[in-house]
Amino acid sequence: MNLREEIEQLKQENEELSTEVFDMINVAFYYAGFKKSSLEKVLELYIESIDEVFDEDVEVGFLEIVKLIEHIKKGHRELLI
Repeated sequence: MNLREEIEQLKQENEELSTEVFDMINVAFYYAGFKKSSLEKVLELYIESIDEVFDEDVEVGFLEIVKLIEHIKKGHRELLI
């Protein structure tokens, strides 16, 4: 396999992983109690909330994701089931 083929394979793997992460975060939102129809809006709020809730130098891990979801739930009850 040449370099160009390896790069294309890595790009494809990256896209597949991105899709899986996107699906997993939507599952987390759904099981957190958000309406299925509001998941796109919740994702937008999630991305916006990262800067509101945390300093720039904070690594976002499991507990931080939970905190972000709770933050969105408190501020946007209309999106909940």
